[in-house]
Amino acid sequence: MAIKKGKNKAHKALGRGIEALIPRKPHCGHPGRSRRLAKTLNCIMDLGTCTTFQIQRVTGSMKPSTDVDDLRRAGYRVSMATYVRTTSDGRRVFRYTWLG
Repeated sequence: MAIKKGKNKAHKALGRGIEALIPRKPHCGHPGRSRRLAKTLNCIMDLGTCTTFQIQRVTGSMKPSTDVDDLRRAGYRVSMATYVRTTSDGRRVFRYTWLG
């Protein structure tokens, strides 16, 4: 007997149903489809190394670490974040390097 989607009480309790339990390919952005990611990639490639502040200033992004992570998942060689300093208002600044 097949279970109909949305009819099982356990599925309703999960909210999203059984599909939520099936592994899917992780979602990540791509610079070919995202202007912000393209700007982030160009910033890192042009400067060779840049900070989260520089990425924010160039791209207007409020989440540069997520943008860099999306670039890595898309196959671009960018270093892991290196801690630089903490600003006077408590924001942490990290540096990323283009690995070519």
